[in-house]
Amino acid sequence: MTRTMTLGKRISIGLGILVFITLILGTIGVVNMRNASHGAKQLSDTYVPEIDNASNIFKLANQIRYDMRGYVNREDEASLNNAKKNFSELKNELATAEALGKKYQLKALLDNVKIASKGLEEYIAASARIEKALQKRKAYDATMAESSAAFLKNTDDYLRVQEKKLRAEIDEKAPAAKLLARVEKIENMHKVVEIITYSRVFVFLSQAKNDITLLESAIQKFDSLYKLLDT
Repeated sequence: MTRTMTLGKRISIGLGILVFITLILGTIGVVNMRNASHGAKQLSDTYVPEIDNASNIFKLANQIRYDMRGYVNREDEASLNNAKKNFSELKNELATAEALGKKYQLKALLDNVKIASKGLEEYIAASARIEKALQKRKAYDATMAESSAAFLKNTDDYLRVQEKKLRAEIDEKAPAAKLLARVEKIENMHKVVEIITYSRVFVFLSQAKNDITLLESAIQKFDSLYKLLDT
């Protein structure tokens, strides 16, 4: 049959095959372009915002941790205020992530947002407790400073009075027992001052080294202090 085909028919069939192949290739190209367009749109609308959002969350979380460490170690109010500001921004970023997850039905993202939001609330609550504890400690430190000044003044006044009485009793040639009793009072007060000085030093060391055992050592000294004051 092919032998009886004219040249024109052969050319027509060849052109038809070429047109058919071109149509198939064009269709494949269109389908691929649509898929590429869909992928690019998904990348632009979903993945890029998700990555940008995750980057912001990571940056804010690290900054909050740094600020809280600065507040705890240095009692820097500016660091605390900055941490509180970043808490609000972090909440906004998590809300953005949740909205993105709901819009594009990203289950893994929504699950992670739920976990992160719970962790953030726990961290904020812990930060509030730390703030209250440090404020209470500041009040105690102020009270201790005032009490220390009053205590040192009273002990100094007491020693002056006792030493004055001792000199008078020596001049009066008081009995030895009375003089020894007076000397014992003076020595006991010097021991009291020594114990208080020791305790204050160990309290500051305990705060500087964050070592509770040093504080316990200072507290134990008060037993001997009370015994001296009772004598």
